[in-house]
Amino acid sequence: MELTKKMNDLSTNGEYTIFTDSEILSMFMADYSTEEDIRTGIKDCYEKYGYLIDTHTATGYNAYERIGDEDTYTVILSTASAYKFSKDVYEALFDNKYKDEIEYMY
Repeated sequence: MELTKKMNDLSTNGEYTIFTDSEILSMFMADYSTEEDIRTGIKDCYEKYGYLIDTHTATGYNAYERIGDEDTYTVILSTASAYKFSKDVYEALFDNKYKDEIEYMY
């Protein structure tokens, strides 16, 4: 059975292969965001969708906006919260800086 072989490979070699390199490369895309891109992505997502995202999610959002395909379903997964990065999110939304990070939460 294929699953048994994969588990044996994992136990013996510490890894197993699901796809060949060419298969996986055709399924995934990669991109990056500068700090300015991240600020722009946070503001853009909020203005377009009313959804507040954090700095990490903004990287995925920006990648989709740049290289995504409208004919392909896309899911952007995130485990971070915009409230954890309140200073950066606030500055992205309001182009304003405060000295006290606690103020960003109110």
